Amino acid sequence: MTYYRDADSDTFGNLNDPTSVCSTTAPAGYVTDSSDCDDARLLYADADADGFGAGSPVACGVASNTDCDDSDPTTFPGAIEPCDGVDHNCNGIVEPDLDADGRLDCRDVELRMDYLDGVFAPGSTFVVRVSGVTLQQVFELIGLQAAVRFDAVRLEFLGAMPVAEGPLPLEVAEISDTVAGTLRYALGAAPATTGFIDTAPLFDLSFRVREGAESCDPAALLVWFEEVDGVATTFATRDGSSLTPSLVSAPPADLDTVAPALVGVPAPIALATDAGDTFGAFVGEPAVGATDGCGDGQAIVTLAITFPAPFGTATAWPSDGRFPIGVSTLAWTATDDSGNSATETSTITVANHQLLDLDVQLVGRFAADVPGCGRTIRLTFRDGVLLVPVEFGASGTGGVERSARIAGVQVPVAASAPCVCVKDVTHSITDAVFPTIESTKYLGSVQLRQGDSNDDDVVDILDFASWLIDAGPAACNGRSNYNFDGLVNSADFSWVSVNFFARGEGCTGEFTGAEPMRRVSVKELRRRGLGALAAADLTGDGWLDERDIQVAASGAGTFGHASAENTTPGW
Repeated sequence: MTYYRDADSDTFGNLNDPTSVCSTTAPAGYVTDSSDCDDARLLYADADADGFGAGSPVACGVASNTDCDDSDPTTFPGAIEPCDGVDHNCNGIVEPDLDADGRLDCRDVELRMDYLDGVFAPGSTFVVRVSGVTLQQVFELIGLQAAVRFDAVRLEFLGAMPVAEGPLPLEVAEISDTVAGTLRYALGAAPATTGFIDTAPLFDLSFRVREGAESCDPAALLVWFEEVDGVATTFATRDGSSLTPSLVSAPPADLDTVAPALVGVPAPIALATDAGDTFGAFVGEPAVGATDGCGDGQAIVTLAITFPAPFGTATAWPSDGRFPIGVSTLAWTATDDSGNSATETSTITVANHQLLDLDVQLVGRFAADVPGCGRTIRLTFRDGVLLVPVEFGASGTGGVERSARIAGVQVPVAASAPCVCVKDVTHSITDAVFPTIESTKYLGSVQLRQGDSNDDDVVDILDFASWLIDAGPAACNGRSNYNFDGLVNSADFSWVSVNFFARGEGCTGEFTGAEPMRRVSVKELRRRGLGALAAADLTGDGWLDERDIQVAASGAGTFGHASAENTTPGW
């Protein structure tokens, strides 16, 4: 029996290495088959004849057993890997679709428009950058033809330009229709250079916003069209095929340039420091809002306050509503969704004084109202004197009371109101008051007793003398005409007699003036420069005293005709 050596143990023997034995059992290392083409190594079938085999050993074949698909001659270790979703080089990796868009990433190119710079206001220019965006390296792209449509009503096309540092720097064609708003644009790679294989900028488009193109709604100014006049947007590949990219148009552009309108901004405010407050005044926060000038939306309103030194600034209304003495400037700014803004300012001026209202009542019974009949009221403060003309109104018939409010008297800033001495200059004695706080002002009330004609704050013999020489027709507000009737007579004398020896009040509670005089000599009057009052010496005894008052009260003589020569008056 003849057997053949099987050196590579593939069950196929070497025809050139036989042995003959009488046994029907093959010796070790020998087989009966003699068809092995190469008994020194294993051989495998290569069904697709690509030089790489697969499967179990065969008698004649190829030495490699690494073909991952022996039915496809383009699939073997080291094969070129096209972008087709097949593992051609047998490395176990298949091109992925990471974004799950149904397109393999190696052929997945996104052509994107993005605003590069500029603004969208009418008359302004802006640039759109077109870029290719990939998830991973793509099959080499060497050219691009693009079809674009733009809003020709709002935009003026200024031109296209390849990005110099981009992979497709050569402009091949530019065909634009500025009426229809279409652009066909082609560009390619430079000779002997690598084309587009990764994310990169490709070209820029420049536009000017036409005058009057303002719009309150975001507008789609620029979009891709997969086909314009038969031209599709596609990439050309190195192998002569084409690749259709995913297209991302420019986002809507905001052409809103209408500023919002502020509502409720107050006019400048001027007020006094609040009574009892040495810091300033309370001001309630106004309800300031804004409407979007380009629609019904609400704009965001912010506030900036600049207080007088040294109080700095703030971005919100004071929590206690108090503003310091001085001028505070307030600026409200409204900003809409498009970034348009409007600012309005106002001021709050807090004066360095407080306000006092005084209710002044003239005590007694008075004649009927005489329009325009005023008095001069003297207000004496710790820090000064203020003369205020006041018209005391009254209504009805004679006998009515007369009163008035002196409003808005400016007083120095203090934590509490200072005492005020109030006097009708040539008619009353002084009444002192410590005002109380009423809302934001100080409020006080006084009652003024009549009878002081010579303004020495007492009612005495000198006021009698003044009344006597003033007797007769007089202005309604004249000296000694206490009851407003335009005539100095016995009706006015009653004020002197009722309040005789009365003294004005002081803030300390004690009277600080001269004592009231019961009598005075004519000689003393002349020494004081008051010689005219000597006419009131009705008794002719050289003295002004109660005897003269009695004579006057008796009605003797002719009223109003006492002489400076001390003659006995006629009544």
